[in-house]
Amino acid sequence: MYKKASRNFGSIDILVHNQGGPPPGELKDISIEDLDNAYSNLLRSVFLLNKLFIPDMINNSWGRIINVLSVSVKQPLPNMLLSNMFRPALQGMAKSLANELGIYGITVNSLLPANVLSSRTNSLIAAQVEKSGLPFEEIMLEISNGVPMKKMIKPNEFGALVAFLSSDKASFITGTTIPIDGGMVRSLT
Repeated sequence: MYKKASRNFGSIDILVHNQGGPPPGELKDISIEDLDNAYSNLLRSVFLLNKLFIPDMINNSWGRIINVLSVSVKQPLPNMLLSNMFRPALQGMAKSLANELGIYGITVNSLLPANVLSSRTNSLIAAQVEKSGLPFEEIMLEISNGVPMKKMIKPNEFGALVAFLSSDKASFITGTTIPIDGGMVRSLT
């Protein structure tokens, strides 16, 4: 991917980590293979992409790294053990990189979405349908009602924040963790 991106675009200035999440489940449901896959897909892949792309950003004295994580960084989600484990580790990496890379004009920020209307959310709801036997629409309504804004995030709402953080206007925003959750997370920090 790095070689293809470099060949097609030259140096890469904006890197958005938005990998899919691991399968839902509690400890009893998760195999060692699930754990290894989650590690590889979430933590290892972000580490390797950073190792490959950051040197070009340093050479250009400019860059944006945006990590799409999850509200589970601030509030662990039920039945999402693997996500609850690895997303905070990614946030730790992001904070470390923000401290290391600020001097080069590179910002590193993390977004904590709740349920974005996406295929990932649909698959998580489908898993709940299978487990509970409740209709898809009922579970979707229950999720929406758990958010003060009583809705899920639309992809364009989420994308607007990514576009802003990718711009020069966000040049002094780094090391932040920004919930985009309609008020779902109730913590003070």
